[in-house]
Amino acid sequence: MTQQILLGFEVPTGKPVQVPMAHLIVTGMTQLSGKTTTLEALLTRGQLTALTFRTKRGELGFESAHQVPLFFDQRGLAHWRVLEGLLSSTLEEKVQREPGVRGAIIRLCSGVTGDKPLDMIYKRNQEMLTASKGFMRDVHEKIKAYLDLVMPQLTKWQFTGTLNLEPGLNMMDLEELSDEMQALVIFACTEWVSRKCKNTILVIVEAWHFLPQDRGSPCKPAVEKLMREGAVIGNFVWIDSQDLRGVDKKFLRQVDNWILGRQRDPREIDSTLDVIPLAKRLKPQPEEIMQLKLGHFIACLHDDVKRVYVQPAWMDETQAAQIARGTVLVPMTRPEPGAKLGGLHVDEAALLKAVHQTIEQAKSELENRMSRMASEFNTVLRRLENDTAGQLLQLKEIVHGGIIGLVNNIAHTEEEWRIKHTEKELHLTTETIHGQIMYAIVNDLEGRQVNMGQIQEAMREHSWTPHIRSIQMNMANLVAKGTLVKEGPANEPVYRTPKKVKLTVEKT
Repeated sequence: MTQQILLGFEVPTGKPVQVPMAHLIVTGMTQLSGKTTTLEALLTRGQLTALTFRTKRGELGFESAHQVPLFFDQRGLAHWRVLEGLLSSTLEEKVQREPGVRGAIIRLCSGVTGDKPLDMIYKRNQEMLTASKGFMRDVHEKIKAYLDLVMPQLTKWQFTGTLNLEPGLNMMDLEELSDEMQALVIFACTEWVSRKCKNTILVIVEAWHFLPQDRGSPCKPAVEKLMREGAVIGNFVWIDSQDLRGVDKKFLRQVDNWILGRQRDPREIDSTLDVIPLAKRLKPQPEEIMQLKLGHFIACLHDDVKRVYVQPAWMDETQAAQIARGTVLVPMTRPEPGAKLGGLHVDEAALLKAVHQTIEQAKSELENRMSRMASEFNTVLRRLENDTAGQLLQLKEIVHGGIIGLVNNIAHTEEEWRIKHTEKELHLTTETIHGQIMYAIVNDLEGRQVNMGQIQEAMREHSWTPHIRSIQMNMANLVAKGTLVKEGPANEPVYRTPKKVKLTVEKT
C-alpha cells in the first residue's frame, strides 16, 4: 500500500504536502469546505482499494466509483453490544439509562448462533414478553418496538451474502434504507473488512450519525475493532464529519491525520483549535477557521501542521500549486463537460480578473525598475563628470610643472580614497506590518535583542494581531533588506536594529 499520498500544496508557498498512511478524519461545513473532494482525491491518487457509502439523497461525489450491491450478514449481530447499539441509535440515547434494558439484551443474545440471529432474538423476546409482567414487560415491549423497525426491512431488500471489492473506489448506495438499517449494513461491511480484507480503506461518511458521541450505534464495536487492529495489515478508517463535537472521542483518539476545514459555530471552532498540535500563540486565529475557502484546510499530519489547498482528482499539480500560491483564482468545483482548460475548470470572470491583476502587477514592477535604473544612470553620469574634472585639473598641474621635472624628481605620493557617505532615510508607517514590527522593536523594545514572541506580544499591545507566520515572513524580509539584524541559533533567533543606523519614531 502507498505510504505517502499527495494531499495538495501548502499555502502560500506552493510546496507539495504528503499524507502518511494512517487513520484520518476530514471535517468542515457541508458544501463549503470540500470534504468529499478531498477524500476522492486521496483515494484516487493513492490508487487504494476503498469502500464508502452514500447515505442521503442528493449527496454528490464518488461518481466514478464502482457500485457495490447491498451486503448484509446477520451473524455478527448476535453480540449484545451490537443489539444495544441498534436500540440506542433508534432511541437516540444511551440505553443503559433505561433501567433493565441492558440486562435483558444480554440474556436475549446469550447462546444465539446461526445465520439469522435476529430472528432467534426476536422470537426469544416475544416469549419473554408473554411471560413477563410489570416492569420487565415494559422492557421487552421496548425491545420489540425497536426490532419491529428493522425486521421488515430484512425481507424487503435483497442483500448479497458476499462483499466483493474491486481495486480502486467502491461505493454502496444506502439512500433508500432507514437509519437503523444503514447502520446495520455499515456494521456488516466493517466486520467483513476486518475479517476478509487487507490494504483496504473504509470510509465512514456522516460520522456524527454513525459514530455519535451521545448515544450508541451498532457500527461502534466493529469500527473500534478495525481501528485498533487493522493498521498492521493495511486496513484504515477514514472519517468524514461536518464537525468534531458530535463524533465519539474514542474513535478520534486513534486518528493521526486531521484535515480541518471551514467552521462557523464558536464551539466547533474551539474544538478545531484544540486538536491542532501547536502552542497557543502559534495556532490559527478563530477568524482564520471561519474564513477558510473551499478546498483550503488546516492539515495536522502526524507532527506537521500546514495550511493546504487540496488538489482535486481532476486537477493537475501545476494548477493546484498556482491556486495555493494565490496566482490563480479558481474555485474547487468539478469542471462541467466542455468547460476545461488543461483539466482546470474555467471561471471566465475570475480568470480575466487574475490575468488583469498579473498584467497590472508586471506593469507596476517594470515602471519601478525603469525608474530605479534612470536614477542610478543619472548618479553614474554625475560621478563621471566629477571624476573627469578632477583628471583635467591634475593634467593641467602636470603640464605647468614640467614633464622633465616630474621625471627627474620621482616622488612617492600616497593614494587618496574619497568615500562619500549619504544618510538614508527609511519611511515606514504602522499601517503596514513592516511598520508595525519596526515600531514595536524601536519604540517599545528600545532596539535591543528580542525574540519573535516578544515582538508579537509588543504588537498585541497596540491591537495589531497578525498571524505568527505572517510576522515570520515579514521579519525575514526586513532582515534581507538590512533593516534588522538576525543573530543567535537558527532554532531560537533574536533580532536587533543595526548599531550604526539612527532610528527615530515620529508620532502623529
